[in-house]
Amino acid sequence: MQAFFGQTRHTLSLWSCGTILVTMLFGPVQGLAAPSLMQMWKDATQDGSYCPTSEDELRQAELLFVRTLSQQEGQDDLQREWTTVGMELLSIKGKDETLWGIREQSSRKTGRGIYAVRVGKAQSLAIQAPHSGADRYTGEIALRLMQEGKAKAGAWRTVSRNKADLAHLEGTYFQAFTRAFAQVFPSGQILQLHGFDQEKRVGRSVGETEIVLSNGTTTPPARLTQVANCWKHALSVVIKRYPDETKDLGATTNAQALLLRSLGHSGFLHVEMSEEIRAQLQKDPARRAA
Repeated sequence: MQAFFGQTRHTLSLWSCGTILVTMLFGPVQGLAAPSLMQMWKDATQDGSYCPTSEDELRQAELLFVRTLSQQEGQDDLQREWTTVGMELLSIKGKDETLWGIREQSSRKTGRGIYAVRVGKAQSLAIQAPHSGADRYTGEIALRLMQEGKAKAGAWRTVSRNKADLAHLEGTYFQAFTRAFAQVFPSGQILQLHGFDQEKRVGRSVGETEIVLSNGTTTPPARLTQVANCWKHALSVVIKRYPDETKDLGATTNAQALLLRSLGHSGFLHVEMSEEIRAQLQKDPARRAA
């Protein structure tokens, strides 16, 4: 991934469901032991429903994402602050590094999503999977890319798309995370993974395409062509760019793309993949590395 998204860098640049008072009274739990990132995601996606988030909580969450991505303070302080919005920060130890996982507290499953932040130096890259589940394998691919590469952060849905479509809703933690990432990494990249059904696209401009790339606009930058050419060579797949080569799957109504554009941030890359390609990427570390 590093070849496509720039050199490694380190940039410093109510709860409203009625139980926040309990957290405020009892305070944070220190020394939280975390499962693996994969297990944390699987646990978080079991059951649960979507509860809309207040504007006050979203502002607080955005500030906490900024502080966590900036890493200008210690884990204990951040753990304490995340509990005030019903979330918890856990340390996930890898072979040679540490990830911070952020999830809802165990008593809550209200669709806030889960997030991971690489501690220390990393690429200014975030990987998002807002439709994992509905878009089969995208969650697993994003998790493995996060674990195997050097992306700074990742974000995953925790409730099904029919309960909350995080790629199209405005007032969500997904949006708070996206806004915070853009603030901390103004030249960073957000790679958002999706899936499409080739059989449902027969006769349309997608055709036999295996990957559709877009940046959520009808006037993509030259970088989109560069990425497409690199991936065609590295993966030996049929790739089309929106809107020059296909009129489908352009992400023009994507909430994260619209948000980033409103902030003057040009780092959004929307990746639509056929199920065959997703299955390959889910299984094959060499193809993920490419």
